[in-house]
Amino acid sequence: MPIFEAVMEVLKIHEFTGHTGSVYTQVFDRDTQTLYTAGSDAMVAAWDLQKGGDGTLLVKAANSIYSMQQVEGLGLLLGGMHGNLHLISLEEKKELRNIEAHRQGIFDIVHDAEQHRIYTVGFDGMLHVWDMQLQHLQAVNVSAKSLRSLCLMPGFIALGSSDHAIHLLYRDTLKPF
Repeated sequence: MPIFEAVMEVLKIHEFTGHTGSVYTQVFDRDTQTLYTAGSDAMVAAWDLQKGGDGTLLVKAANSIYSMQQVEGLGLLLGGMHGNLHLISLEEKKELRNIEAHRQGIFDIVHDAEQHRIYTVGFDGMLHVWDMQLQHLQAVNVSAKSLRSLCLMPGFIALGSSDHAIHLLYRDTLKPF
């Protein structure tokens, strides 16, 4: 017996085209009603959801962008395929910093507003912790396989891994649960 039998009709409102490769990541800015997208073509595009139409090229990176996170007061953080963490100024539309962060691709970036930290995970199986000035605070080797996703929960960090597991760490100590 199938678990889901419901059929849902989806109505397409808009379709934005312009990337020349797969779109891997998106971030929505509620204040400006802008959708930022990035992917295999290394382009970061900005789409005005109120006006519609063509997007604008924000920046062109050197390599594919796997992950993205907007951090208020800091800018747009991009996780690159070679492990670099890029800080982009939305106002100046340029890269402000390029930090060698992971040995290979960064698959997720999460801002922890409570603890004023930024977390990155990637292909190397590492969790990296950054302060709000992007100074490296800590690296934790979590898995021999890549870490694909990160979720903040009260008291814990959940890390989705290619080793078919969800790794739980205490948020304050980064020790395993």
